[in-house]
Amino acid sequence: MKKRELKKGKGKLWLGGMLIGTVTKSKFDNEIEYEEIDDPNGYGKIRVPMGNKIAGSVTFLKRDSELFMHRLRREQLGFEFDAIVTEENLETGDFETVRYIDCTVDKIPLSDFENKKITQVELSVSARAYKVIV
Repeated sequence: MKKRELKKGKGKLWLGGMLIGTVTKSKFDNEIEYEEIDDPNGYGKIRVPMGNKIAGSVTFLKRDSELFMHRLRREQLGFEFDAIVTEENLETGDFETVRYIDCTVDKIPLSDFENKKITQVELSVSARAYKVIV
């Protein structure tokens, strides 16, 4: 299973062309989906790749996201958008920008409160494809 993970450093998040703010955590996986079929030679089953699924989550500060979250709650059934995550590698200072294409939100957070806690929003998203932007 091939996985692509962005976990270290700090980054910025753009959703639908709107800068949301500072990302505290971002993780996307590109998982290959397989189907098991009978082996034509009679040796049991073989796995055949049938496509892939890109899914992940992005966590960011709630105060940076009011307009986007308002639109997300208002439209309820969701909408497609592109997510662009720019990540800085703290050891080398290099940047990597990845664009996740045709993202949809799988779960819309309505409320999350804890006393004396910096409120963060975590979105679970699925994407059709991704592209590394240099």
